[in-house]
Amino acid sequence: MLNTLRTVAGISALSATLGCSCSFWGDCPKKCISQVETHTAGGVLFDAVSGAYPANANFAQTITTYSGDSCPETSGDVQLSFTSLLTRQAVSFDYRVVFQRNYVSWSYSGVVNRLLPGETRNIGSIQQSATIIDNNTIGLLFTTPPQYSSP
Repeated sequence: MLNTLRTVAGISALSATLGCSCSFWGDCPKKCISQVETHTAGGVLFDAVSGAYPANANFAQTITTYSGDSCPETSGDVQLSFTSLLTRQAVSFDYRVVFQRNYVSWSYSGVVNRLLPGETRNIGSIQQSATIIDNNTIGLLFTTPPQYSSP
């Protein structure tokens, strides 16, 4: 028992002398480091009934990846906003977002009421996804024809 205590005390003293580093005993845990990347997609919405281009749809995605030990999983958030392209009318519409990349797919539906001329309306987060969006994988369509009114 006395030898065991001396050995433990000797190792403690030696560790303190050497800076008490985990590398003395083997691999140290790697610090968790995050990296954030952003992706955007979007385009002009076309109303086939009236021939008008009432708004832009703007998608912005933030993906956070981690490296190191004991890190959270990769996460992603897709945000949506609309910007009116009209100068004299407000527009209201129902829409559906569709995303497909390889085996990952999701959709989101919503309504925009009275988007005023020149207004940008932030819809906010529409999906938690770390699968990268681009103009080839995400689309938006009107589910009912847009309705126009005076502002």
